[in-house]
Amino acid sequence: MPVIGRKASDKVGIEIKMYNAFRHSFGCQLLDQGEDHDLVREQLGHSKMEMTRWYAKRSQSKLTNALMKRRKKVVELSKSQENKYY
Repeated sequence: MPVIGRKASDKVGIEIKMYNAFRHSFGCQLLDQGEDHDLVREQLGHSKMEMTRWYAKRSQSKLTNALMKRRKKVVELSKSQENKYY
């Protein structure tokens, strides 16, 4: 995931400023959806399973709430940026 994510974002010209948050959300969502821990460990590039297990401690509702709060902040920021140019 780290290499694939960075190459994909570079290819399409998207700068991911919160790469670690994106990566963490990706890992949590895979585990919440029931993906195999070994697959998630491999995708995230973890050398030790203990790190991947840490992701599994997050619940879907906590993740959803956090993402919704973050989305609200992004929308507010983008609206304030739009107003600068008009």
